[in-house]
Amino acid sequence: MKDVSYGIIPYLFNKGGISIMASKCSKKSDVYSFIKGKIDYGETEKECCKREVKEEIGIDIDTYDLEDLFFQKNPKKDVGLYLINWDKYSKYEFQLDTSEIYSLEWFNIRELPNIAKNQRLILTDLLVKFSKMDFHQKI
Repeated sequence: MKDVSYGIIPYLFNKGGISIMASKCSKKSDVYSFIKGKIDYGETEKECCKREVKEEIGIDIDTYDLEDLFFQKNPKKDVGLYLINWDKYSKYEFQLDTSEIYSLEWFNIRELPNIAKNQRLILTDLLVKFSKMDFHQKI
């Protein structure tokens, strides 16, 4: 059976538009990804997200804050990512699990880095969604 990972795409509205958080797992790599991990037996998709965020960056999110789910089927592992408005979590300090994440960075959606291949279609869907939003009303 193929593995499935679930995680989050944190976003913030700001004067420059919309920013999303992406992670790097290595100093040597220029490829970014999102906080995610393999779902455990008996766990819901949202429970998986909550656990992975706590394990990888040390922040305890509320599953009711998880918004739209974006899903990408891949040959080896499918990936599902939930949007989450990071405004209420921005006051917390990250406690990175350095075996999983080297760094976290915020990017304006108009200036995104090289995103991992198995998440690029999700990013495309996300950009379409954000292009339809009036972010000026949100800030």
